Amino acid sequence: MARLKTPTRRVGLVAALAVTLLMGAAIGFVVGNRRTSPEQAAPTQLVRTPAQEPTSYALAERRAVPVWHRAAGTVQSRNRATLAAQISGQVLDIARDVGDAVRTGEVVVTLESQELEARLAQSRSLLGVAEASLLEATQRHERVGALAERGAASVEELEAASAGLQRGRSNVDAARQAVVEAEVLLAQTRLESPIDGVVSARHVDPGDLAWPGRPLIELLDPSTLRVEAAVPEALVERLEVGAEIAVEFGSPPRFVQGRIGEVLPAADPGSRSFLVRVPLPQETGLHPGMFARLRLLAGEREAVLVPREAVTRLGQLAIVEVEHESRWMRRHVTLGRVQDGLVEVLSGLRGGERIGWREPAPR
Repeated sequence: MARLKTPTRRVGLVAALAVTLLMGAAIGFVVGNRRTSPEQAAPTQLVRTPAQEPTSYALAERRAVPVWHRAAGTVQSRNRATLAAQISGQVLDIARDVGDAVRTGEVVVTLESQELEARLAQSRSLLGVAEASLLEATQRHERVGALAERGAASVEELEAASAGLQRGRSNVDAARQAVVEAEVLLAQTRLESPIDGVVSARHVDPGDLAWPGRPLIELLDPSTLRVEAAVPEALVERLEVGAEIAVEFGSPPRFVQGRIGEVLPAADPGSRSFLVRVPLPQETGLHPGMFARLRLLAGEREAVLVPREAVTRLGQLAIVEVEHESRWMRRHVTLGRVQDGLVEVLSGLRGGERIGWREPAPR
C-alpha cells in the first residue's frame, strides 16, 4: 500500500506547484496592466509638500485650432528686364556691374560700331546724291512743263521729264530708308536700361562676342517686390484676389501682411498647383531670390493647449504639474507649436486637467 501512495503524493505536489506558478503569472499580468493604464501612460511623480504647491492654476484646454498650409515661394521683382543683343558684334564696354544702380535710358552695354558707322555715313552720302538728282529732275520737269504750255516742247519730252522726276523721288525715298535702317542698327550697339533698378546678373565681359538673342545684362527694380508661390489645387478655391495673406520669411520666422495680386487661371500639370502672386510692401527687408512662404488656412483640428509658463524643462524633457486625486503629480508631455502664449500638448494630457505652476519670485 505504501508504494501506491508515493506516486499520488508526488502528483499532488506537482499540481500544487503548477497552480502556484499560474497564480504568480496572473498577479504579474494584473500588476503589469495597472502600471500601463491609460491614466498613467505618461511617467508621473508625486509632488512635493503642501508648502511647494503651485501659485498659479489653469485648465488644459481642448479646442479647435487652425491648420495652416505653408506654400513655398520665391521673392521676385515685378519689374525685370533682360538686355539682349539684336545684332552681332564685339562687346566694347559694360558701364555697370552686378549690384550697381541704373536709370531709365542709361547706356549699360556698348558693342563695336565702326562698321555700322561707316554704313550710316555711306547711306547719308547716297541720300545726298539722290536728293541732288531729285532737285535736278524737278527743275528739268518745271522747264519742260513751261515749254509745253507754249507749244515749244513735245508731249514725249514732258512725259520723260515726269518719269525722271518720279525716279528721283523714289531714289530719295529708298536712300532715306537706308539711312533710317543704318541709324537703327547703330543704335543697337548701345543698349539702354528700360527701367530704374539695379543690375542683377551679367553674362558677358568686354571682348566677348554678342549675337542676336544672346542675353547680356539682367536688370530688376528692388522697390517692386512680390512673392510667387505654388498653391495646391485643393486650396486655391479659398483664395480671392485682394484678400489679405501672411507672408513668412527668414529665420527665426518673421511675417509681413500682403494682399493677393494674381492667381493664374491655369494649373501646372506636373505639380497640380496654381501660381499665386502677392505684392509686398516696401522696406520689408526682403530681396529678390529669397525664400518665402504664403500661410494659407487649410482647415481645423482638435488640440490640447496649456499656458507656456506651465511647462518646465528638465534637459530634453517637458513636464507639467497635474492635479490628480487631490495631489499634484509631475507628468511628462510632448509639445507642439507655441502661439499667443499657449503651447500645444501632443501627448500626456487629454484636456480638462487642472494644471499648476509657480510664478517666479519678484526681484
